[in-house]
Amino acid sequence: MTNTTSRNISKEISIFTLLTVSFFYLFIGNVTGVSAQSTKNINKPDCQLKDGVYELKGSTYRVDVTQSKDTLTFKEANKTSIYQHVGNCEYSYTNPNNGITYLARPDKGSVVLYKPGQAANEHTRLVLLSQKPTASKCTGIPLTVENPDSLHPGEVALYGLTRQETAKYVGTYKANDRNAPRTILNADGTGVFEVYGAPAPAFVYQIESWYIQANCDGTAITTDYEAAKAYFIILKLERPYQNSIWLRHSFAVTKSNQSAFHLDRAKQP
Repeated sequence: MTNTTSRNISKEISIFTLLTVSFFYLFIGNVTGVSAQSTKNINKPDCQLKDGVYELKGSTYRVDVTQSKDTLTFKEANKTSIYQHVGNCEYSYTNPNNGITYLARPDKGSVVLYKPGQAANEHTRLVLLSQKPTASKCTGIPLTVENPDSLHPGEVALYGLTRQETAKYVGTYKANDRNAPRTILNADGTGVFEVYGAPAPAFVYQIESWYIQANCDGTAITTDYEAAKAYFIILKLERPYQNSIWLRHSFAVTKSNQSAFHLDRAKQP
């Protein structure tokens, strides 16, 4: 596939469709792989790849790629493919549905995907979008979100501030409208998230846990404005709201009097 064709892939395209157009069926079926034939040259610098989210330039296609001693694992929400190292920085995967073999090769920090014997101008190149942080260096609370990119595009892991740091945000949040829904944030990390129609049970969602979003190093993710500092709050609900149990909303604190807001809901005195 040419670069021009790759750039024209639509946002709605699935991994299957994307890689079909690119002559790659990387993520079909269950996890599988072929036995490694050789680990020769696997420690060469050119064979090394940074774990993280990779993208096809000019499209919204992204995939989590992890390299181990002799494998490359490509993971999306519901599809995983494991490529085995076969020598000379080349990894191989055989599709269990059609028996076709596909190849992957780290190349100067990117990943090149192709079929055996395929011309170089038909190869697909994925480039690093965001590197996976090293767990040992992360002091933020890790959030077990299955697909972090769906909440925060480009991220492969999400973190929250400690309960001690978020204690000042505990309370009830509500807009001025008498019938407006509430957000209740409890000190133990639980709470309630209401939408219009509450207090009818169908419109009341129990919060299993809530967090002010943080960086890997435990500092809050913020944007500084003239009148307020903006944060993000992440809610994990006990049942889905709009097809997801995870929500990521704006959260702001005014500079003048330290008033806190979740969406348009002000913290009540």
